[in-house]
Amino acid sequence: MKAFLAIVDKDSSKHTGVVSLFNQYFIKTGIVSEISFKSIQSLMDLRHEGDYQDFAKITEEEASGAIESAKMIIKNLKTILEKLLEVNNIK
Repeated sequence: MKAFLAIVDKDSSKHTGVVSLFNQYFIKTGIVSEISFKSIQSLMDLRHEGDYQDFAKITEEEASGAIESAKMIIKNLKTILEKLLEVNNIK
């Protein structure tokens, strides 16, 4: 998300700020689909649960699903980012 924000000269030091700016500049404008954003949010929620909730139990199935989802999201976002860089003539 931060790579996307760099294109529009935006940044935030907090996860919530990055998510908010990404939503504003790339989801609401239709550049990135709402489905991708919801998948990203789901992964961030799972990460937050694992990192900050005492006694959190993330199953092997949840972890495997998260990995596959992350791979798909990264592939899709990479394609979109490459197009944005080309359109903006950024190398």
